[in-house]
Parts: sequence; C-alpha cells; structure tokens
Amino acid sequence: MNAPRYFVILGAMRTGSNLLERMLTRLPGVVTHGEAFNPAFIGGPKREALPGWDLPRRDADPLGYLAAMLAEGAGALPGFRHFNGHDPAVRAHVLADPACARIVLRRDPVESYVSLKIARETDQWLLNTPRRRLVARITFDAPEFEAYRSALETYYTGLAEGMAASGLSALEISYDDLLRPETLARLAAHLGQPRPEAAPDPGIYRQNPEPLCQKVANFCEMQTYLGRAADEQTGRSPPVAVVLSRTAGLAFLPLAGGERRFALRLMHWLEQRDHGAAPLTAPQLLDPETTPFMATEDLEDLAGRAAFAVVEPPAWRLARLYHAQCFGGKSCLPHIRAAVDAACAVSGRFKPGEGDPAPHRTRLLRFLDLIADARAGRGCHPVHDGWQDQVDLLAPLRALVPDLAILPLAAPNAAVTALLDQIGTAPVGPTTLARFAAGDAALAREIVDAEAQARIEALYAADLAAFDFGKAGV
Repeated sequence: MNAPRYFVILGAMRTGSNLLERMLTRLPGVVTHGEAFNPAFIGGPKREALPGWDLPRRDADPLGYLAAMLAEGAGALPGFRHFNGHDPAVRAHVLADPACARIVLRRDPVESYVSLKIARETDQWLLNTPRRRLVARITFDAPEFEAYRSALETYYTGLAEGMAASGLSALEISYDDLLRPETLARLAAHLGQPRPEAAPDPGIYRQNPEPLCQKVANFCEMQTYLGRAADEQTGRSPPVAVVLSRTAGLAFLPLAGGERRFALRLMHWLEQRDHGAAPLTAPQLLDPETTPFMATEDLEDLAGRAAFAVVEPPAWRLARLYHAQCFGGKSCLPHIRAAVDAACAVSGRFKPGEGDPAPHRTRLLRFLDLIADARAGRGCHPVHDGWQDQVDLLAPLRALVPDLAILPLAAPNAAVTALLDQIGTAPVGPTTLARFAAGDAALAREIVDAEAQARIEALYAADLAAFDFGKAGV
C-alpha cells in the first residue's frame, strides 16, 4: 500500500472524534483541519479557513477546497473530520480515493444519543479543563432515539457500501478503543507515520463519564424499552476489564460491581515489599489519575502474569453495594436511592461507624426487595452491576482464562498463597490480608441483621454453594 496523501475521520457527533483528532495532532507529521466541511462553519471554533476561502466559496467548490488543503503545509499529512450531514460530494470522493486513509469511528448508539442530548442541553461540546465541566440529565425519547439510530445505521451502511464499490477499506476504531495505549500506534501505522514511543496526553477530558443511570432522568423507562432490543442495539459481548500490576506479575479481573480495593491493596503492597514502590492511599489507588496500575481489555496482556478475581461473601457484597449505590458519589444510582427513600420514609446520608444504623437496616431490606424484583423480571429496574450471582459473572471469565485464580474475600489466605506461588514470591501474612478487607466486614456487621442475612442467603444461594467463605458472617 502506498503512503496516503491525506486522511479523513468518518463518524458521527459524540463518537469521540474530538479526542481522536487531538490524539492525531500529537503525531509530529500530522496536521488536522477539524470539521472542514461542516455546513455551518469551516473547521471549528478558533480555526480559520484556508487563505482566500470562505463558506460560500467552499460550498460552491468543496473538492477545490480539499485540493487546497492538500497543497497547504508541504511535507505534512493533512486530515479532517467528516460527519453525516457534511458535504456529500466530499464523502463520495474520500470513499473512492486510494490516496486517502480512512478512519471509521463508532460508538454505542445509546451512549452517543445521550451524550448528544447533554451537549445540546449544556452547549458544551469540548472539555479542556475538568473544573469547567457542565452536568445535565436528559429525557430518553423512544421515537427520537429510533430515528437517531436509523440515521446512524443508514450512514454507516453507506460508508461500507461506498468503500466496497471502490475496493477500498478503512481502519475501524470504536469509542472504547480511544484511550487504550496501543490505539495510537495502530493509527500511526495506518497513516504511515512513525510508531510513537508512548501515547501522549490528548489534553481533553470525557465530558460525561458517569453511568447512564445518572445521566437519564427516565432511566427505568429507557431500560425497559431497550431491553426488548438489547441484542440488536449492541451485537457484541462486553469487553473484559483487566487491571495489571506493572511490577508484581499479577493481573486482576474485577467482576461487574465487584470489590476492587482488596485486590488493588494486595498488588500495591507486593509492589512496595518486593519492588520498593512508594506507598499510596486507597483513594489514590482507585483514582485513574494517580493509580500505579494499568487498565486494559486485551487478554494478550495476561501473558506471563498470574490472573485472579475476587469473590465476596454475599452479605459483605450487598452491604457494600447498598452503601455505594445509594450514597457512593460517582457510583450512586439516584433512582435506586429514591426508590429506597420512598418505601422507607427514612432518608439522610449514611456514614459507616457513625450514628444509629437501625434506619439503614430497614433501608437495606428495601434495597434487597428491589434486587429480588429485578432478578425476577418484576418492576422497572434492570439488574444492575453487582446484583448478579458472582458464579455467573465468573463463568465467561473462566472460559477465557482457564487458570484464573479465585480469591474468596473472607478466607483468602490459602488462595493468595497459591497465587503468589505462581509468580515465585513470598506469601502475605493473614493479618495483613485481613486488614485489606476489614472495611467490608465491618460494614456488613453494622447493617446486615438476621432478617437481611436470611434474604441474602436465599437470593445468593448459588454463590454460597460455589465458594468457601469460611466462617465469615456478620
């Protein structure tokens, strides 16, 4: 394949194109021109059209503007973003031009629909400074979403058909790929640029990192509607999350909604003991900005590492989820907290170890009612992360990673020793391991009474039968 003369990012609004373009500008041989063929402007905010060109002239001769763009900046590789609704003559040209390197960017349509509505509500389309982030909650409208999704499908089908007719192809990138460390290397290779030594910081931030339940006012209604067409909507299995220790030779596979602190503390303690790492607090370990660990979805990164997952006694798990999903800041599910508040006539924040826990024992019972209804297909709430049986969440991971070690949180000593034997390092004392999990045990003892324990045991009998949690109770 000959080196391309230029490139185009083909996508839709709110698919991550700003981030992708900013990543590409960090390649020394690349220059970008933004949305060069947007009907309302040329390029974007703080960008200027090429000398001698304005909107009327560009619209009258779009291919002439493209030719002028290629002539501008000799020696650099120019590129631009082109969306559905931008000049169709340019789209037809780039789909048939062998000199063009095409990048097709996609995102889950529900996520992009919600992001687009939030951007229209806040009029914030790009975030360079986190403290300036604007927040809004939108209302899901089923007919509007179906029209949006249909337009996306028509657009992407047209791209595929146009390239097929010309015998050409594109590099496909998903929104979830953008922050993976190997993505910039793939892009550089596709554009004929030198492989970057490291993925540079693009300098922009996700505008709406919260889960959908915090961004959609009628989340239950949306879930009920989308539940009838979930397979049509995504057509793919969720990625496997992997957290890698850089020095300890371990790989942690967290379960959906599962405990993370124990695993991160264990890996970090080993990094300190065996490799001299500087100590960090638990919040620093969990914060993506300060954590020493590397997140990936590529199972090839497990090579040479001992992989493990953590399972929790159901009572510990449900107490932790109650606290996180009703009071946990970014992990809070406001509609779940509202449902619990409405049923119990008890509200207010919950700080473990402070105040009277009795009202929260009552609230926990209502929380368990919501989980039981969701698991049985009753009511409007979906089965949220953490509400499933852990044995079911582990099944696909075990199929992908047959030698996956399972650490039962209440009785981890033997399992941790066997895990560390795999990487040839000394064991960790039981007192240290107990300290890593002390907060979960204390929280369960505080709010899980006999009635809650009985309900949890009935709901999660499969987990209690599958895993040996020792004598751990509440």
